[in-house]
Parts: sequence; structure tokens; C-alpha cells
Amino acid sequence: MFVKKINYQEPLEFASQIIDDYCFKNPEDSFVFLNSRADDQENYLSYLAIFLRQKVTGNNFKNLKKTIENSKDQWFGYLSYENLHHFENIKKTKKSFIDLNEIHFEQYHIVLEFDQKNKKLTILYSDKTYLDLLTNFKIKKTTKENFRITKFSSNFSDENYLKTIKKIQKKISDGDIFQMNLTRKFFGNFSKKISPNQAWQWFKQTQNDNPTNYSAFCKFKKKYILCNSPELFFKISDNHISSCPIKGTINRLNNKSLDQKNQKILKNSAKELSENLMITDLVRSDISKVCIPGSVEVKNLFKLSSLQNIHHLSSLVTGKLAENINNFQAIPALFPAGSMTGAPKVHAMKLIANYEKINRGIYSGAIGIIEGKNHLNLAVVIRTLIICDNKFEMQFGGGITYNSIPQDELSEVYIKAKTWFKILKLPTKKKFNL
Repeated sequence: MFVKKINYQEPLEFASQIIDDYCFKNPEDSFVFLNSRADDQENYLSYLAIFLRQKVTGNNFKNLKKTIENSKDQWFGYLSYENLHHFENIKKTKKSFIDLNEIHFEQYHIVLEFDQKNKKLTILYSDKTYLDLLTNFKIKKTTKENFRITKFSSNFSDENYLKTIKKIQKKISDGDIFQMNLTRKFFGNFSKKISPNQAWQWFKQTQNDNPTNYSAFCKFKKKYILCNSPELFFKISDNHISSCPIKGTINRLNNKSLDQKNQKILKNSAKELSENLMITDLVRSDISKVCIPGSVEVKNLFKLSSLQNIHHLSSLVTGKLAENINNFQAIPALFPAGSMTGAPKVHAMKLIANYEKINRGIYSGAIGIIEGKNHLNLAVVIRTLIICDNKFEMQFGGGITYNSIPQDELSEVYIKAKTWFKILKLPTKKKFNL
């Protein structure tokens, strides 16, 4: 790839100018936009990748490895949760409402890299022909589209979700498991096909109202992924690996004194601290499989971070990779993210299949960049809306422990769903049934 430096532009607005003109003309076009928060000291790079060059899709992890391992360029895409079947013997569940490939990564002719920390903008391009096309974009006026939701359902009713939490707590009480991540999928239909422009406007709304560290918008033909994730799955760079699991959540309030009280409650909650510690230890164990003995460290244990709607606790786990370990040995060792399964991990995944009974799809999987064999940056796919034609789905949940209060866990689902429910004009409290 060739390199060209240009004057810095803000990622979201500059991406909008390009996307509005180029990316919505042809329904077969693909592009990926990865957006970070400018104040994030660890993840301050945003990317826009356009003009599809080649792709690797399907359900074959070995094919992904073969295609990307010796590539020197960046590949953008996702691994769905169901890739776990390549690494563990877990019972398969029925297909999700929107059926996506387990693996989808694409390489592009143009990649714009926005360095928000140092205010630098770099264009990576395969051929000058594509670079010249960037100068011809024209800003278009977007029009508001009317839509309504004609069908809305879930794989759990509120009542059944509460009952399932109690079943999990019985498993914990019996010593069968320490913690399990239980989630519920919401899905439905719009009154018409959603245009890429409408999907992009919804994504922009999340970036303006509730920006996160690992946001992503992917348009893969007629399928759109709108990800508003705050969580790093893991990153590999210069033979070092890091992961930052999030466990422990509380609502953010408009009243300053009450909000400070909520922060204090979260930081001192035995249940939330225990949940975070168990998953941090699980991630530490996973990372240790691919690292030099003694190099794995836990840093920033129980760090409190704040988003627009919630506060959460995270912990940073780092290590130095062992000799001859690369991206494609690390992914099987860590996948899926421990924060989305529970502990012990394999048994938790078996229980997830029994209780949820439906594929998670891209939710709980990984999204981001893989660059050859020695660099990657993948986020956990949470707080994400998937759209295909007039269909949509999204999924939310939390970690269940012995000390969990079932009604609080149900409320946490709706707290996490608030951003997307608001955008889609959905009620925030309703009983849902398949």
C-alpha cells in the first residue's frame, strides 16, 4: 500500500462526506468505519475503509488464517460467537433471526487512518486511481425516512428471563458453575427495507449521543452492523497482548449527587467486584496460554469508566507473547471473550446453549482489524444493532452470580438497550414472547 498524508479532519464528519456520496450508490458496495473516542489514550485511531479489494467469508477459520496470515495489509471484519464451535465441543443452537456468516473480513483499496491523539490523517491506497476518486466526493443532503416496527419479539419474556436467572443461581449454589453470562435477543421487522443512509444516520446518532471506545459501522452489501461497544476483546502489537474485560454496570443519572452515589455503590458492590474479579481471572488464564510464563499482569483492576447512560468497571490484563505465537494461535486461546461467557468458561458456554437456545450471531463475537499474523485489534461485539433488508436484531444481558438480584439483572438488560430502543422508538419496558 502507498501512503499519503493530508490535513486532519474529524473522523465522523469526514467519513460522512465520503460515505454519503460513494457508499450508498450501489447496494453491492461494502465499507467499514471504526471509530474511537478522542480522549481514549489506548485506542485513539479511527478508520474508514472503502473500495473493496478482496474478502474472506464463510464458516472456515482455517481459511481465514490461510488468507490473512501472510498478508501485510489490514483486514476489517468480524468473527461471530459461533466460531467457538471450531475450538470447543459445544452443542449447536438454532439459527438467529438474521443469519450472518461466522467469518467476514474484507481488504480495501483505500484506508483512511485518523490519529485523534496527534491530529494526523493518513491515506493508505493500493492504486492512484482510487486516491483520485477521493477528491470527487460531493456532500449530499440527507432526507429523513419514515419507518415503523411491525413486529417485535424476544427469545425470552421478562418472566422467563427471571426464571432462568434463578435456574442459573441454583447451578451456582450446587457448585456446578461460578458465573454465567445470560443474554436475550430482541428482533423484529420494519415496515420497509432500511436504506444504508438511514442506518448510517442511526449510527451517527449513537456517536453524537453516546460515543464509545470501539464503535463500528459495517456495510456488507445489504447487511449493516451498527456497533456501539465500549469493550476491548484483545489487542496484539509488538509481541504484546492486552485485554480489558468489562464486568459491573450501573445506571448513570442526570442528578450529579445521585450519580456520584451510584458510582460509589458500583465501586463498593461485593457482587459487581466479585463478578469482575472472576472474569478478569478467567481472561488472565486464557492469556497465560499464549504468553511467556510470568509475563502476565493485571493492571487497573476495577477501573471505573463512564459512558452517556452507564458506569462500568473494567480491568486490564497484559502479557508478552511466547515465541512463535501469533494472531491465529491467540484467537482460539481467547475466543470468545470471557466477559460474554462465564466461569468455568467451557461449561458456561454449554449452559448458554441450553438456556438461550438460539445463535448469538455476531453478538458476543469480535469486530475490528487483523493485520497479518502479528497485529490485531478486536472489540467485543456488544450494544450492537444488526439490520438486513427490513429485519433487525440486537442482544443484551449480563453476568449472573450467586448474589445477583434477578430483577436488577432484568433492569440491566433495559439499561444497556436504552440507546438502541430510543433510536428505534421502542418501549423500554414490555413483556416479549417468541
